[in-house]
Amino acid sequence: MRALPTLLTPGQAAARLGVNEDRLTTWREHDEGPAYVRISRRTIRYEPAELGRFRDLAGCPV
Repeated sequence: MRALPTLLTPGQAAARLGVNEDRLTTWREHDEGPAYVRISRRTIRYEPAELGRFRDLAGCPV
């Protein structure tokens, strides 16, 4: 059986990318930034692999 992927909170994702949570919110509102998973209306999570891909493509500082 495959293990479920680890999902990060917006705070954890922001820390990995070297930005603040407000930046992630702005990116989501403008359909920009790293891919995310919407679990419910108020719950957003990020996959670490997607953050790595975004960081590599966007040239984030971390």
